[in-house]
Amino acid sequence: MTIIFLLYTQTYYFPGLGFNCPRRAVLDERLRGGETSTAALTGTLLHQIFQAGLLRENPTIEPLQEFAKSVIQKNIQGMYACEVQEKDMCETLNNTIPMICNWIKYFRDSQISNAPTVDKLNELK
Repeated sequence: MTIIFLLYTQTYYFPGLGFNCPRRAVLDERLRGGETSTAALTGTLLHQIFQAGLLRENPTIEPLQEFAKSVIQKNIQGMYACEVQEKDMCETLNNTIPMICNWIKYFRDSQISNAPTVDKLNELK
């Protein structure tokens, strides 16, 4: 599910790397407003990790996993509200980080015509 989101939003979010990302603002507002959704919380955390990866010249798994730990600590209250265990969220994020790194590697700086297809990306898993 995450890869599909990333593929569909590739061109839209490159300009939104700053603090004014519309998706992040909407999800943060929902979480603050009391809407406790594990999917929304997970999406928000993955989005933060994805943005951090885009800001790195050559994102790798280990630094993004370290960043994920800090993201989890900053969102511990939201995880409590969603009744999500820290270790479960950590596992979810760590399982997705390699896919995020692969996506950035193959799509960020490539020309549209030379970009791998979704089928090729699925072969990388």
